[in-house]
Amino acid sequence: MAATTDAPFAGPLGSEVKSLASLVKKSFSSSGLGTPLIIPKGYGCVVLIGIGSVVLLKWKSMKVSEARRDFTVPNPITHSDSCMNFNCTYRAMQSTLEIYPQFLFLLLTGGLELPYLSTVGGFIWIVGRYAYAKGYYSGDPRKRANGGFYIVGQFLLLIGAIKFALKRMVL
Repeated sequence: MAATTDAPFAGPLGSEVKSLASLVKKSFSSSGLGTPLIIPKGYGCVVLIGIGSVVLLKWKSMKVSEARRDFTVPNPITHSDSCMNFNCTYRAMQSTLEIYPQFLFLLLTGGLELPYLSTVGGFIWIVGRYAYAKGYYSGDPRKRANGGFYIVGQFLLLIGAIKFALKRMVL
């Protein structure tokens, strides 16, 4: 058992530990846990984009509720044989939900490596998904293609996540 003293940072790492930051780093390295996660400057922008995506989903959810009321399509019905406008409104929401987990994963992971690129990519994704929904809400499903540029944002997010992964690969 190691002897304890009143000296700052005394213990198994001894006198070579000069600050709390180096103590944490050495603790992670010696325990086999790797390096501690450092949140980069600018990551707050990434978090704000995540919040913006929640606002987008809430808006789409409200549009579905509004369409249910306007076209008298009760819950839990998700498809109407007689109302294309309801179907388009519902699909605009559902198609976003289908890709939302990958969006969040890429945003939050890539943001740890390239926070500003991820912020731009996330913003493009949100604006693209908004334009996608507005086109779909027209009742003509082909107009959803107006928001197809969201894929550019998703590609930027993918770049950040790949760079994050490659920097941390242990072969």
